[in-house]
Formats: sequence, structure tokens, C-alpha cells
Amino acid sequence: MNASEQFRELYRKTRNAALANEAQKTIDGIAEIVRFLSDRYTKDVDTLMGRAKILYWQQTFGAYSQIIAKYGLSDRRVKKLFGFIVDDSLPSFNDIVKGAENVAPVAPVAPATPAAGGQGGKISIDFLSPSEKKWEKPEEPAEPVPVKPVEPRYPGATKPAESVAKAGKSFDPDSLEEFIGQSHVVRRILAEIKAANKRGERHLDHILLFGGRGLGKSTLMKLIAKHLGVRFEFMDCSQFNNDVASKRAIQKFFQNISRLEEPVVIGMDEIHALPKHIQTSLLTLLNDRNFVYLDENGVNHVIHIEDFTFIGATTDPQDVLMTVRDRCKNLTFILEPYSPEDLRKILVNKFTARGLRVTEGALDLCVGRCRSSIREINSFVKGMDTLAINADTDLVDEAVANEYFSHTGIDPIGLTKKDLEILYALLENPSGVMSEDTIASRVGLDLKIYKSEYEPYLIYIGFIQITGRGRGLTERAMAYLKGSNPPATPERPIEPPVSPESSADLPEVEIPDTANETESVPGENKAGNLNGDNK
Repeated sequence: MNASEQFRELYRKTRNAALANEAQKTIDGIAEIVRFLSDRYTKDVDTLMGRAKILYWQQTFGAYSQIIAKYGLSDRRVKKLFGFIVDDSLPSFNDIVKGAENVAPVAPVAPATPAAGGQGGKISIDFLSPSEKKWEKPEEPAEPVPVKPVEPRYPGATKPAESVAKAGKSFDPDSLEEFIGQSHVVRRILAEIKAANKRGERHLDHILLFGGRGLGKSTLMKLIAKHLGVRFEFMDCSQFNNDVASKRAIQKFFQNISRLEEPVVIGMDEIHALPKHIQTSLLTLLNDRNFVYLDENGVNHVIHIEDFTFIGATTDPQDVLMTVRDRCKNLTFILEPYSPEDLRKILVNKFTARGLRVTEGALDLCVGRCRSSIREINSFVKGMDTLAINADTDLVDEAVANEYFSHTGIDPIGLTKKDLEILYALLENPSGVMSEDTIASRVGLDLKIYKSEYEPYLIYIGFIQITGRGRGLTERAMAYLKGSNPPATPERPIEPPVSPESSADLPEVEIPDTANETESVPGENKAGNLNGDNK
């Protein structure tokens, strides 16, 4: 193992300890890094300047160890050290290792000492990945708007509290390995991609994904294209109608793909919404790679797309033609609801990506209400982030979560006010059952919205049953509406945001050049990192 690999391993281990909130292991890892740098540097350098460099590392990293011991790993200086947040006023790990001249050493820790570092100039963020660089602080306006100081509201604050800095991460997973949940889909797709690579192909068999909203269908499409190394073209079919405009839209979609003449993944979401004759027109494309249509003048047109993977996604598989489903039979998947453990991992990672800490109690409140949907989780995290910023804190606890849910009106099992309207409409109906269109009309919903957004979850939790006469309430639903709540979900331990075997994007950290060599630790992107988002 060369010096670069050794340094990479030490840095990865220390950063993973910080991600897992293990303070002592992080301190021990920093000490190992200092020893490594000192040993390697003294092999070739025995000068006054060399000894000063080693002393600088020892003092600076030693001060950070004191910060971790006193304030914990949530301190902003520590977050910037490992690249969890972007803050040009603080030194990064890369700055300290290189001994950048515009970075002042961190002062010894004392309760009233302001956060040190970043004095004398702007810190370079060249080590950041392109996705992080977009968060670089913009130039100040010519005449800054005066801001009234805000008193700190949380222990340990050493200056007026600021907004929680964002890490520049959207939490979209960067690879299939990072995708949390749906392991039966991910394993099979990875095996298919591996086989395609061995055959020298850049496409797979056609794929169908069946599952409710928020289970990750669209995200899986994008990641499959990324793993294949091809372009991704996406169409949302939910607004298609049986009209000329819809026919022209899909014709133009395939024409544009064909003109580029390169491998592509064609993702079509809510494919069940396509009129039957348009679904039928897909058959020649799936069979022979030709999309055939007649124009208004009766002229036949053939659009050839040579190298593509078709991926259809739907929440209503019964509305997809059997002939289309047959063409995708080899790779047809039913996406499953996320387990509570997976939901907790996703929540912890999403909060962490926004620079927030979260308590176990707050996680319990979120897991019970998220309807096993990543879309709901995204809304929760954004809303609680706003509350935390306005409260000048980086901690999301039960109080913050309860305040958010009191504003949104989401009850402990994820029911909204509109869900309760639906249930009470059935409860108060003398016959006890209603057709789906009657229910939608009674509560003021479009039938499509009722069927896609509300009914699936009410059936999933066992509150609505479908009979030959229509929709009716179950005994479980009636008991809940009358005040006898279903059993609560058992408590589960908080999962760390990243497992020790994997890591988030690592900033590029240079080892000092002591033998006319330049070695660096390139950025990596492994499973379970901070920027994963399942849709």
C-alpha cells in the first residue's frame, strides 16, 4: 500500500467515525493522521521549516480534537473540517494539511472563544465536487443590507446565530449501490448491467416498475441510465389524453431521441395513463425498435431507435396493456413499501445532508407519518429545516417535529385532513359503502387524484376494503375514528447515516510533497452517503 492509499484509509476511517457520531474514534483517527504526516514528512525533511510544519499540524489538529471533546461533532468547525458543510470562513482539512497561508491556526478552546480560522482571506474550496461548488458563497452586493443581530438560542453559541449552512447536497443517490431499499430490484438490475457490460452492450431488456407513489421509480430509471453510461430521456404520461395534441407530443418525443443516434434509456412514468391506442403503438418499438405512426394526411412514418432501454413505471398495473407487459416480462418488478429501518436511515441522511441533527423521538414521529413515501419525507425535512433555521438551531427534536405536524395537520399514522374527510364520508353513509367516483365527488376530489393520492394508502393501512358493492370501511378504520388507535410502531434504534464500510464524497486531500511526488486522495462516492434521495 503506497502513501496515498495509506492516507486515504486513515482519512476515510476518521471521517466515517465523524459521520457515525463517534467522537472518541474521530479524535483517535485525527491523532493517527498527525502521526502519519509527521513520520512521512520527517523522512525527507530535517529543517527548521520542516519542524515548524509538523508543529503546525500537531497544534492545529490538536485544537480540533479539543473542540470535538468539548463541543462534540456537531460543531460547525468540525463539520467544515470533514466537508459536511460549505463555509468559506472556516478552514477545511485540505487547507490545514497544505498549510495554506491564509488559514490561521484554530485557537485553544475556551467557553467564550469565537470560532477561529478563516482569518485574513477567503478559503479556497477547490477540493469540492462540482455539485458542491454550486454552493460557493456569491460576491457580496455593493451596498450590503444591514441585518439586525440575533441572540443565540442554543447552548454553546459563541456569536449571533446564523442560518443552518447547507452541505450542497440534494440527497439524490449517485449510484444503485447507494439506493436504500428495493434490494430485490437493485440486485437484479446490477446483475443485468454487469452481464450487458461483458457482452459489450449498452442496453438492457425492457423494464416495468409497479409501485405506489414515492417508492423510487423515477430515481431508479435515472440510476440505471447512469450505470449504463448513456443518456436519459424522461416523459411523464400522467397528463396524456385521447387527443391530437397527445399523439403529436409522443411522436415528437421519439423523433428527438432518434435524431441523436446514441444509446439512451427511455423512461415513461405513469404509463397506464397513455390511451390504449398509444400503448398499442409502443409494441413495434419494443419488438423491432421502430415507432410507427400515421400523420393527419394518412402518411405512414417510421422512427427507428437502435440502441435503447425502455423503462415503464406505473401505480396502476391493471391499466397497462397485457401486450406491453409481456414485452417486459423478464424485468418486471413490484416495488415494496420501505421498512421502518430503511425510512430511519433515509431520514437521518436527509437531515444530515442539510447540516441538521435529529433525535430518536423526532425520527419516530416522522416514520409513523411518512406513508412509506420518500416524497413525504422530503416535505418533512424541508419543513423542519425551515423551523430549525428560524429557531437558530441545528437540532430537530420532538418539539420541532410536533410543531411542523401541528401546522400541516398530519395525524400520528400519516392521515391528512382530506383522508379523514374520506373516512368520515364512508362512516356517515347509511349503506356503509360507496363507489369510488361517489367518494371523490363527496369530498371534492378529481377521481384520478382520489385513486392515485388517497385510496392506495387507505387500502394499504387496512382502513378501506373493496367489495362487490363498492368501497367500505374496515373494523380497524371504525375503531380508529371512534378513538381506539391501532397499536403504535415499536421503537427502533437510530441507524448511523453511513456504515463503516462505505463513505460519502471525500474531498480531495493532498499529502505534502516530500520526494518530488504529488499524491492526492480523489473523491469517492459509495453506498449510504449523505446525498441520497429516493423518489
